[in-house]
Amino acid sequence: MFTMARTSTPSSGLGNQKADNVRHNNKPPATISLDHADWNHIRGLSLAGTVGFVVDTKDITRRSDALLHKFSQASE
Repeated sequence: MFTMARTSTPSSGLGNQKADNVRHNNKPPATISLDHADWNHIRGLSLAGTVGFVVDTKDITRRSDALLHKFSQASE
């Protein structure tokens, strides 16, 4: 199982465009790739899955702490 999280500011919360998009389609695709000028050199990762909202306060705190542990500069 793969879990991907997106953080948002308290002001954006569940009322932002990405949250609205998830409400309309909980199976959005995601692609990660560098920009390439040559089609033959494109390398990337394409993901598909089901998206949901994390609303449990303890779960949100656990996920936020894990993100800040790995990427401390995110707190700046």
